[in-house]
Amino acid sequence: MPEVVRTVRETPRQRKARIIGRIRELAGKYPVIMFADFGGMPSSDFQRLRKLLAGRAKIMVAKKRIARVALSEMDRPGMDRLLDAIPGQLAIIFTEEPPGRIFRVVSNFHAEVPIKPGQEAQEDVVIPAGPTDLPPGPALSDLKALDIPTKIQGGKIAVTKRITILKKGEKASQQVADVLKLLGIRPIRVSLRVTGALDGTGLFYSPEILAIGPEEVSKWISQAAASALRLAVEAAFVTPETVGLLLALARARASALAGAAGFNKT
Repeated sequence: MPEVVRTVRETPRQRKARIIGRIRELAGKYPVIMFADFGGMPSSDFQRLRKLLAGRAKIMVAKKRIARVALSEMDRPGMDRLLDAIPGQLAIIFTEEPPGRIFRVVSNFHAEVPIKPGQEAQEDVVIPAGPTDLPPGPALSDLKALDIPTKIQGGKIAVTKRITILKKGEKASQQVADVLKLLGIRPIRVSLRVTGALDGTGLFYSPEILAIGPEEVSKWISQAAASALRLAVEAAFVTPETVGLLLALARARASALAGAAGFNKT
């Protein structure tokens, strides 16, 4: 008689305990913890992000309350500050890489989704001219109701003229939203919105700090170095970097003084 394998379903309490344990395990293993709001991100695109971060970071979704329970009891400096930045629809990212580097990957990743009725267009929404995969029928009536020029071509509906169906900032009606979905046009871009990160030393990074790129930091360092050099020269502070400038300045001032005094070297 073959062995019968019974599948034991988790109770809500068991599931909660498992998730809390997993969060604590990852928070103990990885020095950097980042919070992001994934609101509006389709699950298929979320899986694409997981693959994009594979080998660089772990990402998991958790309820705010469960994440707060898991992390608030951990002995990590700065955790209270990070928990103050917990978003409504929470994705937790664990990594060993600098938080700014992961922030740029996450922020540059986006998904395209259909517009909802009442939602504002982020940009002008255009229906291009050309063939569609829609057969004649109710879809043709829906398109004509919005004054979208069409014809039948090869047994399918074709749009004969490119039109702008929504201007930037305009709200989509139910009818417009349905037609755009019918045509497979997804005009809304969504991405994860990072709300904060904590590194292994307990330093909290706000989104504004994380958004500063290496080019800007390099520019600031160059400006600071130039300002420090000018200050050191003005203060006559001798260093290997200032000694040549100080000698040149002294010579220029001495020559100016000699000229003003009518001193002739010959």
